[in-house]
Amino acid sequence: MRGTALVLGCDLTPDGSDIGPLTIARLARALQHHKETGEQLVVAASWSPRHPKQKFTMANLMSGWLRENGYFDALVLEAKRFNTRGELQAWFASDRVCSSIISDPLHLRRTKIIVRKMKGKQFADLLVYVPTEAPAMTVKGQMLEPLKRAFLYLPFWAQDGMIYLLHNTPLRKINLSY
Repeated sequence: MRGTALVLGCDLTPDGSDIGPLTIARLARALQHHKETGEQLVVAASWSPRHPKQKFTMANLMSGWLRENGYFDALVLEAKRFNTRGELQAWFASDRVCSSIISDPLHLRRTKIIVRKMKGKQFADLLVYVPTEAPAMTVKGQMLEPLKRAFLYLPFWAQDGMIYLLHNTPLRKINLSY
């Protein structure tokens, strides 16, 4: 069985109707990675809690972009959470060989921490982490990056509680995206 490469979602347009430029950069890198390795591309991003009227999951929007750009073999999964851990859980639960993860360079650093917590250091070290060409981080993102990495060392139950508050209370107006 050939390996798979998970393409992590990132941003949506302001109205939530389509994927944003950072996600497109990741998908473009994924197409290049597929040509280099033959790995099947996987998308697993879920519904955005910030966009309750979103018509399609982010994974379906990403798959649509891949089809528009000539790739018709994407494995579309639906994460139960709208975050990196949710996408990883969906990918790990599939019956596919997990080989590579594609994302922004700084996001890959955080992703590896999550994989280590979920599956152990040995598993995390076997994966290939494929970066986009350049980090697409704003000044705000650069300021938030140390906090986002520190957040990952909290137990998953504490992370889930904080994410719930950020998505389901007036705190959702705080945008922690890049």
